[in-house]
Amino acid sequence: MTQPPDPPQPPEDDSEVRDQMRGRMNLPTPPDSRGFAPVIFDDDERHAVPPPFADYDDSGVMRVLGVVVLLAIVIAALVLPPISLLNRGGADSGGISANPRDELPTLPGGVTAVSRLYDLEVSDSLSESDGPWTLTIRLASVTADQRNLGLYTYGASGWLRVDSAAITPDGAFAEAEVAEIPANIAVLRRTAFDRTLGLIIPVGEVPDPDALDDATVLVVTATTLGIGEDGAAALTTDLDVLAYTNVEQRAVPIYLGVTAAPEAAAPLSLLLTTEPALVAHVNELAAAAEEIDANGIYLVYLDVDRSREAEFTRLVTQLAARLSEDGRGLIVAVPAPTTADTGAYDWPALVEVAAAVWLNAPDDPSVYYEQLEGVLESQQAAGLEFGSISLVLDRMSHLRNSDGISLVDRHQALGRAAELDADVEGGIAVGDLVSLTAANAATELGGSGLRWDQNSQTVSFSFVERGGPRTVWVENNFSLAFRLDLVRRFELGGIAIASAQTSEALPDVWDTVAEFLSGGGLTLQRPYGPYLNPCWQATDGVIEGEAGNCWAAGGTAVGVATWRAPGGPGVYEVGLVVSDGEIFVGRRVAFRVTEAGETPEASATPTTDAGPEPTAEPTAAATTQPAQQATTTPTQEPTALATPDATSAPTAEPTATPPAGGPPGPGGNE
Repeated sequence: MTQPPDPPQPPEDDSEVRDQMRGRMNLPTPPDSRGFAPVIFDDDERHAVPPPFADYDDSGVMRVLGVVVLLAIVIAALVLPPISLLNRGGADSGGISANPRDELPTLPGGVTAVSRLYDLEVSDSLSESDGPWTLTIRLASVTADQRNLGLYTYGASGWLRVDSAAITPDGAFAEAEVAEIPANIAVLRRTAFDRTLGLIIPVGEVPDPDALDDATVLVVTATTLGIGEDGAAALTTDLDVLAYTNVEQRAVPIYLGVTAAPEAAAPLSLLLTTEPALVAHVNELAAAAEEIDANGIYLVYLDVDRSREAEFTRLVTQLAARLSEDGRGLIVAVPAPTTADTGAYDWPALVEVAAAVWLNAPDDPSVYYEQLEGVLESQQAAGLEFGSISLVLDRMSHLRNSDGISLVDRHQALGRAAELDADVEGGIAVGDLVSLTAANAATELGGSGLRWDQNSQTVSFSFVERGGPRTVWVENNFSLAFRLDLVRRFELGGIAIASAQTSEALPDVWDTVAEFLSGGGLTLQRPYGPYLNPCWQATDGVIEGEAGNCWAAGGTAVGVATWRAPGGPGVYEVGLVVSDGEIFVGRRVAFRVTEAGETPEASATPTTDAGPEPTAEPTAAATTQPAQQATTTPTQEPTALATPDATSAPTAEPTATPPAGGPPGPGGNE
């Protein structure tokens, strides 16, 4: 098996890394990845950037300033407390003291300490409602190396990762946001991983900064194999809109993703059977990688005719050798076959010549485990080692309709479940009744409602609308854990996360991924059942048909309900809120209520419109909790299941119990 080239060592200066990356990839200068807004002072004056220094020799002055800055950092490190705690408003919470231990407990392999272990004592004046907190920990020495840092706590079961950590600007501390204050805390750096992590982003997107901490390779899909003017297969590379972000002294190898369009299947088959054309294609691929100075190529030809196994293997063999001459690597994508027959993809031969093989999951989530487990079991029985095989996991959700299966983000997926209809003819007077229907989440209309689908291990719902039946599968941290469990059970060498770009509409899975890569425990659980109930809300009036809190055990939730208008005129909102167990998404409709006997006015239309599928997105904030309509925060997690042993299948129908304090409702966890 050809080994990928070692990534270049990062230079000392962070700006130099950025300049190298942008120059090597022909990239535009990105904005500050932290997203800080311009500073606006109380008088609303914007302060301009100071003019450059005059042309004189200031080297002596700069040396003195450097010494002063260094002394300031050292003095601050000696004077400032080793631990500080800020509440959500940014104020010093106080009420916490830190006692360093003389000795550090034994660290697991592949981890090194960059701070002491501090036992924390928290004042009784602090309560959980004050959180989350920003926890800042003094490092053992000043550093600018941001790579693979995390907060860890030590207990009876050993070291447990709390969250990723970031270096403060002065390099003397690391900080992270925590929901709960642990009994002790230390900053550790992961120096080796049990498995590799690949990231895949579309051209023009920026990788999620939290994902880069543990990444071993970044794929930018910027090249497509299509049909040229002469009808032959031709490559098109988008060189103008490649984007990258501040690597913060990390040199993550960048691979050029090359995908074959479906219409290119016939020209590709002809190319594979013609030796001069195959050689020319290999050289063209190598030139595309050289043009942007990529570290390698990720070849995604997933529709090769099954009769072309030998020819495809020859293409991969020649391409790997050609790229190796330039110090570049090759990763090859293979599809999940419907049977044990891998078709045109000879796994043992591809593993032998490529740096890695990435297994793409089936498009249909309903056969996800059936197909993947089938092919992995057959290859395992044939004696194939899986150390260089990674499973591609996508953060996108799936929608199936009469046209097939398409990808949608989580907001779009849950936005379909939150669609509501209101039966209003004319106007609404005080005390009138209005019929409400959860168009896609009502079991009363023959749909499934939001539920945990044991077959796909996802939150799913099915419904019928114009054009026929629809099914939506929602990807989140619950489904990801079961995907990772498949990787663990078959001892695959790594994972690759597709759709790894920065996006609030995609689930934040990076803590789960980091914990898995570091060899930590894997928690299999499903959402707390009542969270999946559709829930009606109104600014006034009464929702008839619901009893109690619909997200609490014993509460009722209905897909078809009636709103009784309040006793006074005005404009009122009625909304439908749904959840996948992690976030809540709502749609609202506004009604104008008039006095009885007045000429009725037409009621307002819904404030959100799904629009055409599958790219529809609700205009209401899809990251809102029901009560506050504010930024999404994950719900308290249900009781975890024990991870099955390495040879067992995922636990069937894991139980989910209510979190402590009850499910969140309009009044919070009360």
